[in-house]
Amino acid sequence: MSIFTAFVKPRESDNALFELLCSWLYFIDLNEIEVSVPLLDAFVLSLCSRLGFRPVLDYCVICSKSFQDMIRENLSGPNKGKRFLPGFYSGGGGLVCNGCRLQKEQIHEDIFVCGLKEVSHLQVLLKGQWTLISEYDIPAKEAENIHKLVYEFAVYHNEYSIPDWSLELR
Repeated sequence: MSIFTAFVKPRESDNALFELLCSWLYFIDLNEIEVSVPLLDAFVLSLCSRLGFRPVLDYCVICSKSFQDMIRENLSGPNKGKRFLPGFYSGGGGLVCNGCRLQKEQIHEDIFVCGLKEVSHLQVLLKGQWTLISEYDIPAKEAENIHKLVYEFAVYHNEYSIPDWSLELR
């Protein structure tokens, strides 16, 4: 609940946010599952989306290069691999291609390098389908990277401080 109240202040009436919270709590209660960091990350992404801050993951937020073109660039050509990883730009609202990531890094903007797997995992979390997400297996290192991206995105787009929900589960 502390995550929800960090985003939504008391006496702010919003049916869509209420339905989101109820669906999430109902799912947790009905299925009697242990809440995981990826499941909480998905809830936070859904909350951000309902508040108008849905991260863009299907194209570069700077030059509009499609995610598919980023995949092709990463998997082919003479410089394939790590040097052509996309980034996640919280201030810009989502995914950036390798070229735009490098430009932003040169001017010391906060860009998180993320692999194609992390972007794909984020796309799953954004679906907000609690059953799918609770059964979805994300390797520990990738889950940790995804949490960093989600947390920084949430902090950037919220006016108030937000407790790191991964610390509350430990």
